[in-house]
Amino acid sequence: MMNVVSTLTLRHLQVNKKRTVVTILGIAAATALITTMLTGVASFFAFFGTIAYHEMGHWDASLKNLSAEQIRELKADARIANVAVLDKTLDITGIRAESDVSQRLQLGNITHMDRQRIENRVTCSYDGALPSNEKEVAVEEKFLKDNDLDLQVGDPITLEVGNRYILEADGSRSTLGGPYRTDEAFESLYRETYTVTAIFHDNAPTEGFDVVHCMAEGYLPAENQVDICLKKVDMRALKVLEEIARDHNLTYEGWNSEYLISVFAIHWDGNGISAILPLGLVCLLIILATAVILIYNAFGMSLAERMRYLGMLASVGASRRQKRGSVYFEAFILGIFGIPLGILLGYLGAYFTLAVLGKQMVEANMIAGAKGFVDHIPVKIPLPALVFIVGISALTIFISALIPALKASRVMPIEALRQTNVIKVSRRRLRINPLIRKIFGYEGELAYKNIKRNGIKGSVITVSIAVSVAMFLVITHYCDSIQKLNNLDWSLPYQINAGCALDQQEMLEQILDEMPEVEDYYVSHFLEYHFRELPNQPDVIPAKSDALKAEYRKKDYQENFSETGMLLCSIPDEDFNRLLEANGIDPAPFYEDGELQAVLLNDYI
Repeated sequence: MMNVVSTLTLRHLQVNKKRTVVTILGIAAATALITTMLTGVASFFAFFGTIAYHEMGHWDASLKNLSAEQIRELKADARIANVAVLDKTLDITGIRAESDVSQRLQLGNITHMDRQRIENRVTCSYDGALPSNEKEVAVEEKFLKDNDLDLQVGDPITLEVGNRYILEADGSRSTLGGPYRTDEAFESLYRETYTVTAIFHDNAPTEGFDVVHCMAEGYLPAENQVDICLKKVDMRALKVLEEIARDHNLTYEGWNSEYLISVFAIHWDGNGISAILPLGLVCLLIILATAVILIYNAFGMSLAERMRYLGMLASVGASRRQKRGSVYFEAFILGIFGIPLGILLGYLGAYFTLAVLGKQMVEANMIAGAKGFVDHIPVKIPLPALVFIVGISALTIFISALIPALKASRVMPIEALRQTNVIKVSRRRLRINPLIRKIFGYEGELAYKNIKRNGIKGSVITVSIAVSVAMFLVITHYCDSIQKLNNLDWSLPYQINAGCALDQQEMLEQILDEMPEVEDYYVSHFLEYHFRELPNQPDVIPAKSDALKAEYRKKDYQENFSETGMLLCSIPDEDFNRLLEANGIDPAPFYEDGELQAVLLNDYI
């Protein structure tokens, strides 16, 4: 009997081609909605992972000051693909080139890595081959041009290696890196001639370093940083990293969170995730509700057209299960065509959306690190996401067909012939409020009565509109929440950041005042306070540690002071007063009694 029912169901679908096509399109639209959402999310995460790799290189976690034995154990771990080492000795991070240009251009920065780390941290295009021994270096093209050095791959380059530093007020030295400062000095420790094996074209992971030197094989500096790369980076990557640290009794200095997030390797109990995840689930539930209503309406129309046919099946002995099964079989057949079509339409929708909007976002430099690297956002749909889409779409079809299937199982032959259950409306129910005719006229009265006669269809349409509005509001709130959680709802109040020595501040301000191109500027100084003695900086005098006492801090501020120290930002009085007044705080008490007073900021940009 079931074969007969299936055959009749297929024939019914063939005869009612228009309704079959409409139902398939409804399933495809619902699936496309889900596909577009998940594909968009997966594509953005993958895109940010690509940017993270380009900006920071290939590494998953880093550790500090490991021994040779610990490094050997990590290399032998089957979960780890490779281990890379960096020399963190500050005294040998400065260089001075032998050239005829000014010292400002001669001075630069050098980093010392083993060959594995060089391979992991080079993501730009370059000429030549990466350094492979202690006599070889890679040089940034800009450094060669600044020093008027016409060098090619294979040529020798002579550098003085040492450290750049400034003298503090107490006579101690502070090692420098990055841009040149007018008050800095250079201490040369040794002079070395290297072979240039590669010329980099703006390698982002080693930004700030003009020369990359390869350490001798097997050499392990006392001050080192060790990177590890996992063989398999997926959603379990963080758990695997934690297992590795626990197995080897190690503590991570940090991990490549930007890249790990792109593969959904995240702490699900984190503050950001705990805020975003519920909103994401609500968005998905609203999309599913919209899809169920859309497909349910199509099956409702199918049921109305099949009443006589179902009555005929009942008259020849079809059981409730068989009548119910006919609707499920119909849903199965329609899903076979609707789900693949919906995935295709959703993929195309995501592709063209990302192709247009993604390109505009990259060109507008809305995504840090993307401009100049890529010109669009590629579409990615990983296999787990595809399986999830098929599963959730099938579940949506099943839920949509559930009520029509139950109604079909209760169809009796006489009711089917009369079709009394297609439209059940009493005369009393058709009575309407006289205000409807006064407000909307005679046409509005007819429309209202027609909605009443159609019963469930009118309710379905009303709920569909309500759900669409709810989905728009929730998704808008979801995007706004992501902006706030990722600090994307602010803009930098400046275009250029410049630094100078403290005794040259007035001269710089005078120059800026005289420049017609400069509309405004502001000044800030940063002071770092330490509450504990630093083992590698014996000259640092610790600040008063009263701030560390729990009884001096309110509950909400328990974690605002770490034992390491705090950063103090000093700004001019007029800017400080304006900041306080904007937050409803009276500036006057901050200038009384000659005591140093400050305010805590949630963010400082």
